[in-house]
Formats: sequence, structure tokens, C-alpha cells
Amino acid sequence: PLRDVYKRQVFEAACAEAAEADAEAGDDADAGIKAYLLMKPPFLTESEAVEDMISSIERCADVDGCHTVSMNPCNVQRYTMVDELYFRDGYRPPWLWSVAHVLEQTADVDAIVVSDPVGHGSDRGPHNCQECDDRVQKAIKDFDLRQDPTVFEQVSCECEGTWEVVMERERSFNQPLTR
Repeated sequence: PLRDVYKRQVFEAACAEAAEADAEAGDDADAGIKAYLLMKPPFLTESEAVEDMISSIERCADVDGCHTVSMNPCNVQRYTMVDELYFRDGYRPPWLWSVAHVLEQTADVDAIVVSDPVGHGSDRGPHNCQECDDRVQKAIKDFDLRQDPTVFEQVSCECEGTWEVVMERERSFNQPLTR
């Protein structure tokens, strides 16, 4: 829609201004834009959210002046529409496997990509099966520091198979397959 085109133009103009300020400042400063993106807003399936996030990160990274992209997985906050959907089994926060997958897939973009899932491991925050939540979160934090996607090769769990089924079979406008 036209509104999205306008928002993109505003974002690109802000990045250009930051790049210009950085060039004018020389070695004294390091100006740039950090883009904040929301992963898995309501009404997207897990696979749609992953696809959207990968595409959004790539588009942000292609804009001169955007040096960092922060992927922020949605969590359920009280007294919000997401809260209402959650209590009616109409929303599940993203899987931590999805966060890891996006970081792996975008590791080679021309920007630093980071994520710090708020409320990881809780039912209302990004989570897997509880057994592996802390291990996957640790791998995500390690990736943030080193920008090395091989950190995800060191973590696995049986629930990754469930995530793969969700990625393949969950359909739009349906209830989530898992909680």
C-alpha cells in the first residue's frame, strides 16, 4: 500500500541523513540507523513470520546507513489485542527455533543482525519446549556477540521436529497448532 511506500521512503531518508552525518564527522563519530523489527505480529503463521522477517532484514540491510537490525520476537503483554488472542488460543509467540533460523539465514547481510527475545522460555514469550529454551537462547546471545551462525549447529532438541511440522502445516486464519 501507499502508506508502506511512504514509511520506506522516510526510513531510507533517515538512513541517508545518518550516513551523511557520519561522513561529515569523519573518524570522530560512527552515526547510523538501528532498525527495530517485530517478529510474528498477530495473524501471521510461523512460516509467514519467518519469511517476512528474513525479507525485512534483507531490505533494511540494503539501505545505506542502516548498520544494525534488531529482530524483536513478539511477546504477550497484558491488556493488548495479542493478549486477547492468546487467551482464546488464537496466538502463539514465535518459536526460538524461528529466531535462530532467521539469524542463520541473514548472517551474510550487510548489517549486524541481533535479537534478544524478551520473556524467552515462558508461555507468553518466544519459546520452544521448555527443555531447550535456555540452550537456544544462549546460542542466540552467542550469535549476537560473534555474528557466527555455526553456534546454532551446537544446539538441538526433539521439539525441532515439531517446529518443522508447524512451519510446513500451519495455515493462515487458523488457530496455532501448538502452545
